[in-house]
Amino acid sequence: MRTFKLTPILAALPLILGLVVAEKAAGDAVVIVPAPDDVCNPMECRQKGDCFHYQVCYEGAWKNETCNAGLFWNSQLPNNFGGACDYWSNLPDDIKNDYSTDPNCVPPCRWWQQSTELCSPYYHFTIPFDPNHPLTASQRDTILKCPSAPAGSSEPDLIWNPAKFTCDKPSNVNNCANIIAPDAPVSI
Repeated sequence: MRTFKLTPILAALPLILGLVVAEKAAGDAVVIVPAPDDVCNPMECRQKGDCFHYQVCYEGAWKNETCNAGLFWNSQLPNNFGGACDYWSNLPDDIKNDYSTDPNCVPPCRWWQQSTELCSPYYHFTIPFDPNHPLTASQRDTILKCPSAPAGSSEPDLIWNPAKFTCDKPSNVNNCANIIAPDAPVSI
């Protein structure tokens, strides 16, 4: 490591070059070390990303961006600046494995209700990930409704039972035996 005594003109140089300046305990000498990875140096063109999100170093600050539907961040493209959005089929196997096992990137199929939908026939289903037709997480979410009782039947309409992940009679769903279900779903 080299040490320098900084003049006012040289004091701004480390910031311009994306370097970190640390003072030594003795005197006014400083140690210049390379900047950490998360520092955005406006003098270098660099991008970094994961899944379908990425960041661009723009005017000295990281700017968050998102790949368009059906595209994923490929950090292994040989483009010299960190990667680009790419089709699932073009991703290397190790990236596909990382993304497909990360529930924040590619959520598994799941069933769920919003708190305002409890004791109702409405529930949400997240379609399983399909690499041949990759969709964003929001595109994979659908709102479904449990079946109604047969016409003329004295049986109640079915409601979503979150404990069993299926439709059920209201009397079988915790805290829902005497609740009338709403008529319309709550949007995602």
